Amino acid sequence: MMFLYVRVGNRDVALRLEDVEEVVKKKTLTPIPLSPPGFEGVMLLRGSPVPVYSLSSIMGEEKGEGKIVVVLKEKRGLLVDEVLGIKKGEPTPLSGSELASGTLGDTVVLDIEKIKRRIKW
Repeated sequence: MMFLYVRVGNRDVALRLEDVEEVVKKKTLTPIPLSPPGFEGVMLLRGSPVPVYSLSSIMGEEKGEGKIVVVLKEKRGLLVDEVLGIKKGEPTPLSGSELASGTLGDTVVLDIEKIKRRIKW
């Protein structure tokens, strides 16, 4: 299985590559009044609106630079600080975590379905 490794605040985490559509530099975000916590705004990507959420806020991490948007297959974006690369691996299952499904060594593998439930998108 392939994973996209990203930095969020002071933590390195991984996302399943099959959940990722593309990675882009953050463009202008249009804020939406009365948005829930973690929602940063809407970014236009090739003329289509993409809602963008702060992964650091979702994870309860200190907010970083947030200069990269990981666009998911579902056309939602996750704001991260840095892309570290793509690696292959077999995660060790992790139960009882609110956001993670497993680990790859010291790196937590985030579960997009759990993130969706947390922010109710």
